Order: sequence, then C-alpha cells, then structure tokens
Amino acid sequence: MNAYIVYKLITKSEGVPGISDKVHEVWRRFSDFLGLHDKLFEKYISKGVIVPAAPEKSIAAMTKTKTTSDPATSREVAVRRARQLERFIRRVVQHPKLRVDCDVRDFLTLE
Repeated sequence: MNAYIVYKLITKSEGVPGISDKVHEVWRRFSDFLGLHDKLFEKYISKGVIVPAAPEKSIAAMTKTKTTSDPATSREVAVRRARQLERFIRRVVQHPKLRVDCDVRDFLTLE
C-alpha cells in the first residue's frame, strides 16, 4: 500500500499581480512542493536568484511512518513536515522575484 499525506494550503492574496483578491484553498502532496522547488531552481539558477531550500525527504521518517501502526508517530511526522513545508512556502512568497512567478501563483491558487 502506498500511503501519502496531503497538505492543505490556504492563501489569502491581496494586491498580488495576477491573482484575484480572495482566499484560495488547495491540497498538495510533499512531492508537489519538491516539484515546485525544482521548477524554480531550474528557472532562476542561471539568473543568480537564490531559491529557498526545499524540505528534505527524510528516509528515516518515511520508514518510521510506513512501518508503525501507531497513529501518534504518523501524526508527529506529518506535523513536523508541515512546519518545514510552511517555512519553505513563506520564504518563497517573501522573495521579491519568486512571489510573482507564475508557477508559484499556480501552486498556491490552482487545484
């Protein structure tokens, strides 16, 4: 069985070019965040723009989650990862170039 966790992102956009002023709610998997990071890195590395580091995919945490039947352990891993993902997204949207990128906009607003 391939279990995975989806994370709910709620974004309130006000005065952001290309995004309507409203609250957006989307669901993303961890791999979606890694995909966004890779897109941004490829797009901006040659322009000298530093893209915030993506959260690391911890093999130990994944193994621990898949091999335990304890819901508390799975929840602990999910909460820790959610904090890392939130930190990554906050850094991206605080960056003057990345915050207006179309891939970032789509990631935060399109299901």
